[in-house]
Amino acid sequence: MSVTITKRRIQRLGGSSLIVTIPKGWAKKIGLRVGDMVVVVDKGDRLEILPPDSKVNERIGVAQAKLAGYLRDMSIDNIINCVYVNGYSRLAIKLPSSDNKNLDKVLDDIRRNSIVKHVELTPDGDLLVELDIDNGESVTMLLKLFNTNLQQIIDIGEKIIEGETTLDYELQNISRIVNETYRIVDSISRKSFKQGLIMCEAEGVDPTLLVSFKIITRLLERAIKTLAEYKDKELSKRILDLIRMIVSESIGGIASQSGRRMVNSLKLIDELRDVVTEVMQIGTPEAMRLATCVESFAIAIDIVSSKSICSSLGIND
Repeated sequence: MSVTITKRRIQRLGGSSLIVTIPKGWAKKIGLRVGDMVVVVDKGDRLEILPPDSKVNERIGVAQAKLAGYLRDMSIDNIINCVYVNGYSRLAIKLPSSDNKNLDKVLDDIRRNSIVKHVELTPDGDLLVELDIDNGESVTMLLKLFNTNLQQIIDIGEKIIEGETTLDYELQNISRIVNETYRIVDSISRKSFKQGLIMCEAEGVDPTLLVSFKIITRLLERAIKTLAEYKDKELSKRILDLIRMIVSESIGGIASQSGRRMVNSLKLIDELRDVVTEVMQIGTPEAMRLATCVESFAIAIDIVSSKSICSSLGIND
């Protein structure tokens, strides 16, 4: 992305209003016209001017990918997901002529991806892939769905610990929910990009934490599996109850922009770490494995809660 710096003189309009013009070339490139609405974001020491979503979509256009060089080593799913989370709705894939014999396989791989709406072969021999656009859910709603999915994983863990089901029986179900949760995080990432990232911040989400959401999901999955296999079911249930409350207060606090809930999540994380210390003192290999899994989860969600509190208070790194 090229960066162009220009200077603009502040002018007076009417009695007390101040105005500044925007570069004509930028307005033309984005497609802005007289009367269009733009978003002005106050970032303390500077302002950001963002075009409306419709203009962003026009500007974004079609992502281009040529399956050559290092891209040949990437799976089609990885390319599509990368394009999706970066805000594109269409992807043009150029196949080297030598790959025409693999066309059917590439088409099958594309069609199996759940976010692909339609794919067609153009007269030029390119594949034009249309992706499912967002369903209109806000970042806040997506965060609530994220919280719900994590709670579903915890629910399964509780049933296993209480002997109502087995880990082997639930492995496929846990994997399905984890993959659904990744899609939710991808949707948050996509919406954040389309709205200039700052719109995500405006809904109480620091966009730099979105990768951490996937890490939390994976670490929660590992912790649940380890708790399910641990012999001391009472201790497992105690840890699981704390994890449930931490997820609810941390992710729920971010979704509702509640500083109180995020602070409460940090207190619960401290309680969880005290329990981890107790587990480590047991000293068995099984106990050390459990302590490591739970501590890793605690660190990840601690980062999310702490960073979100700073963002809500307007504290920047």
